[in-house]
Amino acid sequence: CAVRSNQIDYSRILSLHYLGNYTRELPVNMTRMMENAYDWEHLPFIHESSFSSISLIASGKWGWRARIGIPGGGIQLLDLIIDLSENYWVSTVISGPGEGTEIHTKATNVSNETIEVDVRFYLPEAPADQSVQEFVLKYLQDQYRRLYDEDQDLMSGRQEALDTKAKL
Repeated sequence: CAVRSNQIDYSRILSLHYLGNYTRELPVNMTRMMENAYDWEHLPFIHESSFSSISLIASGKWGWRARIGIPGGGIQLLDLIIDLSENYWVSTVISGPGEGTEIHTKATNVSNETIEVDVRFYLPEAPADQSVQEFVLKYLQDQYRRLYDEDQDLMSGRQEALDTKAKL
């Protein structure tokens, strides 16, 4: 992990196999979304079906790296590198199940209180055949649908708490 860059290499996308994407509007503002990207600690508590544990390796303004337990067994090393100026982040499975998978997410403002995320899935190589590609893409789309379902409540709750406190 110590030799990995803390910056997104946008040109790297050209060497990866694009599987497909998942887009979604969320009724939250960009501040809550970017706060959520930095918040590694919530993963095993809010997303129990995807993460059984997390142990931070390093973090900073650039994002974070962690050792993640997978429900049912298994460990992944994962990093999430953030380009805050672009509202863009990349999650990479460094080792473990799904090694080499990269998930590139771009968030854009729809309004002051609504954003859209475009989540793009990349693999180091093309799958063996079309049926494998379709299976992996559907799995990742379903996983991200579930993750954003769970994150939406967390981000909305944070905003409601801040709004309530501001009224006091």
